[in-house]
Amino acid sequence: MFHKILPRRVYLLKVARSLEISSNIILKQHPIEDDLPPLPFKRTSTEGQLAGFKHEVHSKWAPTLNSFSSLYNVGAYSRAKTCFHREIASCPTDVVKVRTQDGSLDTVINICSYNYLGFAATDFATEKLIACAKTYGIGSYINRSAKDMQIFQDLETKMKNFMQVEDCIVHTMGYDTNAMSIPCIATPKSLIISDQFNHNSIVKGCQYSGAKTARFKHSDLSTLEKVLSQDLKKYDRVIVICEGLYSMEGSFVDLPAVVKLREKYGFLLFVDEAHSVGALGQHGQGVRDYFELPIDCVDFYMGTFTKSFASTGGYVAGKKYLIDEIRNKVPFYNQSVAMSPVFAQQILNVLSQDLQVHTQRLKANSIRMRTGLKKLGFTVYGNDDSPVIPVLFYNPIKMKCISDKLLERKIAAVVVGFPAVPMVSARIRFCMSASHTDEEIDYILKHMDQIGDFLSIKFEPVQK
Repeated sequence: MFHKILPRRVYLLKVARSLEISSNIILKQHPIEDDLPPLPFKRTSTEGQLAGFKHEVHSKWAPTLNSFSSLYNVGAYSRAKTCFHREIASCPTDVVKVRTQDGSLDTVINICSYNYLGFAATDFATEKLIACAKTYGIGSYINRSAKDMQIFQDLETKMKNFMQVEDCIVHTMGYDTNAMSIPCIATPKSLIISDQFNHNSIVKGCQYSGAKTARFKHSDLSTLEKVLSQDLKKYDRVIVICEGLYSMEGSFVDLPAVVKLREKYGFLLFVDEAHSVGALGQHGQGVRDYFELPIDCVDFYMGTFTKSFASTGGYVAGKKYLIDEIRNKVPFYNQSVAMSPVFAQQILNVLSQDLQVHTQRLKANSIRMRTGLKKLGFTVYGNDDSPVIPVLFYNPIKMKCISDKLLERKIAAVVVGFPAVPMVSARIRFCMSASHTDEEIDYILKHMDQIGDFLSIKFEPVQK
């Protein structure tokens, strides 16, 4: 005999109540170190963090989430969402001020910002930014097709020369660089083959283009070649899209192998260098520079200015006839205003620096951190030189506890769970910066060692 199925509202309220009852169970304590509080282990967070869920089930409106989303929202996200809603109150350099639960500000080590080269500091070339604002104003106020500014032309020329290509177009937003550019180079008669872990902006760009889209398995180029080996003559253009550095995996694309496939099958290659430009390669030009491949092995170099360049916006660089396709079709160029001139000046300031010094320091910090974590027995994803260092703890239930206890020890880190990663592939994502000191890295490793033992998130042999 089947049990009577409770109405959705009643069921979800029962789940919420059960979570509330079990919210403050403390199982064990850890010895105090460095005058910091002991490590309590809480199975769930406080009842107040169910507010978002309770608002929905008490609402007179129809629910906005499906059954699985509701279950996940109650069972996981609603109890851990304070990991993702912390206020910062300073420039995110190697340290940052974070608002604590009692309303005070606490200065902590910042290991979660995309400040790869360390140019986010407020004292970097500030006088040039002020002079730019006095000359051009804060905003652009007009689209570039109607009236362009010299500073944007200078930026595109500087970026073109930096990437050593024929042409470059600058976009207002990094996300829109992919979402708007891909529809300009693909048509409903095209085929786009995309890595399964590509960023959402690439996914949206493929959808907006109307092209047929196929996916290949991440880090398994045999699945890419399987698609390429089919009859592709019916398509007017075949484009393969991958990322230089995958921000959730910390891994590089196997660009030499992809380039060999390009030579064999003749497709256009689009590489998203959002996380790799500035951070990788002897000259900071990205993953192509890292593997020391010829410049013309990639057709479209896409990147953002929000990571290594401490600004905003994005770009696409490559051969002039390909960039002209984007320039003539992309909506933002003809229908919306350009980025702030001050943001453009910030990028020019960074490009005027000796990036090799910062890139080498970033590489050294990344290796020091990654090697230290591996020696302690953590499961670490990614390439050795990658500034993105994911540490797997798998079980999403531990997400909030890990985040809170790191913050108590003056360490601000990002924890990542579903849907950004698979359900049982939760992880800490450390983002290294050239501004981090050896002392800060060693401090993080010391406390990760303690937390790793306490929460049983070391899954590899400890290296002597």
